[in-house]
Amino acid sequence: MTSIQRECQRRGITRLCHFTQSRNLAHILGDCKSILSTQRLQESDLPHNPTDADRWDGHEYLICCSLEFPNVYYFAKVRPKDRLFKDWVVLMIKPDFLWMPGTKFCPTNAATQRGVHIGEGHESFLSLFDTTVPGISFNRCPRHLQCAPTNIQAEVLVPSPACCKID
Repeated sequence: MTSIQRECQRRGITRLCHFTQSRNLAHILGDCKSILSTQRLQESDLPHNPTDADRWDGHEYLICCSLEFPNVYYFAKVRPKDRLFKDWVVLMIKPDFLWMPGTKFCPTNAATQRGVHIGEGHESFLSLFDTTVPGISFNRCPRHLQCAPTNIQAEVLVPSPACCKID
């Protein structure tokens, strides 16, 4: 068992979250059988509707997820942008990707300062739960859920593909 796996167990972490427009669901569960990064979708010339076309974090080869709960701040920001397709889905993903090699962590929105806070490994994972995190001032209070990151915009960037297993 890895140190990240042990920490997830200690904190009661049960899932990653990834939100996307519902029109992407057919490809995720059908053709692709997984969530693919923007870069992988473009290279494979597969149809896609990116949630964040700019990707200021510079990691288009990784898939943006949040820990335990969706990033409601960003979700509220992007939902109204597409006037035609208003339906979205939140995919709950097993936490196994947290200890997978190549997974990166950011204690704030990954685009903050063009990804300067993104890191890899156990220490970067722990930074999600720091008392104070960079970006919009967030402080961890005693009532904060152990499984939730300090900042609601904290991100986990997962290697592509992220396979969807329907239980």
